[in-house]
Amino acid sequence: DHTNLVWRAAQQLWVAAGSDGDLRDLLIRIEKRIPLQAGLGGGSADAAATLAGLIRLWKLTLPSPVVGEIAAGLGADVAFFLSLTAFTLFLNVVALER
Repeated sequence: DHTNLVWRAAQQLWVAAGSDGDLRDLLIRIEKRIPLQAGLGGGSADAAATLAGLIRLWKLTLPSPVVGEIAAGLGADVAFFLSLTAFTLFLNVVALER
């Protein structure tokens, strides 16, 4: 669904990475653990996790401001959750290195 925030995040990252045309060869499955449209930022958190996950999966080296602009363009909550996601990923990497 091209109106879904997660799909929009993936599409915008695809374009920012220099890929041509519409997003392809990608399936994203979302398992919700909070009520839909409960105002708890679920969609925004999903979009932020999509950005962080696809950056790692696609091995992208986009500058942080570019990723931040994508996130902010999707919504202030997405940018907020992206910063939390990045921090959490950093903590996980540090823990694994020990």
